[in-house]
Amino acid sequence: MSALPLGPFAIALLSLFFVSASTSADADGIDKYFTGELEHLYVIKGNVNIHDTLLSTSFDANGKRLERLSEKKGKVLLVTLWREGCLRCKMHMQQLAKAQEHYGKNTLEVIAINLDLKPNAHVRRYMDRKGLENLTAYQDYTRNFLSRISVDPDLRFTGRGPITLIVDPAGQVRATASSGRNWLSPEAEALIGALADAHT
Repeated sequence: MSALPLGPFAIALLSLFFVSASTSADADGIDKYFTGELEHLYVIKGNVNIHDTLLSTSFDANGKRLERLSEKKGKVLLVTLWREGCLRCKMHMQQLAKAQEHYGKNTLEVIAINLDLKPNAHVRRYMDRKGLENLTAYQDYTRNFLSRISVDPDLRFTGRGPITLIVDPAGQVRATASSGRNWLSPEAEALIGALADAHT
């Protein structure tokens, strides 16, 4: 018995199904990278997209510079929330600075968001003293980033330790790390490469 020919509408539906299935499998399979150095990372199953986040950086000739994370579309982001009084945050930031130097900004960008509400020039000087010259000093311009992401218990920041969001090139938060990690480890390189390749 010969198969019935498929019309254009049926072909479109099948294409949509296979694209959706592929995307879902990619989302469900991220935890296979969480071994060794990345063990115990938290997988974010819900839809948490942060590309619309508005951040401020240091002043330039035109005044305070504002950036949306959507300008980073196409890159893997490591979005870190930190405060000066957090001792573990300082060590974690130094690890992230090494990761930024290793991967370069074409593939990965570290977004270090300071939550102390101090002048950006003060934050910039503090980061320079700690050897973090290659990281941009970001602040939450609208001051609602924490409240937005805190609806998910895995995304809550207490200030006692660092929290890093692993964000794919489409702006989707895929996982979180609540302690320092070696982002130059083979496990980290595999994860970052997989996230980057999935959106090329």
